[in-house]
Amino acid sequence: MKKSIISLLAILPVLFLSACSPTVLIKTSPEQQNVVLSSFRFHIEHFNPYNFYTGNFASLLVSASPPSMFNADLKQVYPMYSKKQNKMIKSEVDSTFDVIQNHLGKLNYNLLPANTLKGEAEYDPYGYPTDTKPGKAFKKADLALQVDIYIDEDFVNRFFAYPGLFQLTYTPRITTIMKMVNSAGKTVWSQQTITLAETPVTINDQVLGGLRQLTVNQKPELADIINQAMNEMLKKGLPKNQKETTAVG
Repeated sequence: MKKSIISLLAILPVLFLSACSPTVLIKTSPEQQNVVLSSFRFHIEHFNPYNFYTGNFASLLVSASPPSMFNADLKQVYPMYSKKQNKMIKSEVDSTFDVIQNHLGKLNYNLLPANTLKGEAEYDPYGYPTDTKPGKAFKKADLALQVDIYIDEDFVNRFFAYPGLFQLTYTPRITTIMKMVNSAGKTVWSQQTITLAETPVTINDQVLGGLRQLTVNQKPELADIINQAMNEMLKKGLPKNQKETTAVG
């Protein structure tokens, strides 16, 4: 397992500022418009890399768990793990992007591939932009999208199952923040939602032969939670006759 220093990120102040931003609901575009991804950032609260107990497993949802007091972004997550583990994390991130891309496509917004701004923006190790200088994004499209996804947990319960075995359960909580602007600087979409997973993460913490072992019994899929979040956000700005047809199952 690779190690690096994890800096403490101020997640709550960012969420507070976002909550103060005015909501602008997205509407179906009368004609197809290209959208470039200007930033796509994950923020993991209570980042606990030690739940990735071997080099064979990784999940952003499982990495956000108590009792860790650290917060991390994807640049800080990447050096903690093996090549195989990082492929699993990239799969979670890719699936999240795909869900957002599919939802926007139903509203006539064509979200361009994540690597569209290569050479124009700063990218994380998983292939997603984290920072784009003003004006650079609009060389590729008339609309630019910023995505921030905050992962933490709720309903935490750690209990003694039987001698030598503790079980940790918690419900992943995802805060999704979207902001889309046009080349004139006008905000055409500004919205956020908080979504709880429908099933909890369950981790067994067991001591066998004097050695501690962590095993993940169950976990929801990050893409499913993002799908819930997108359904909730997008249906608010649609006419009643479109709300059913745009929902992704």
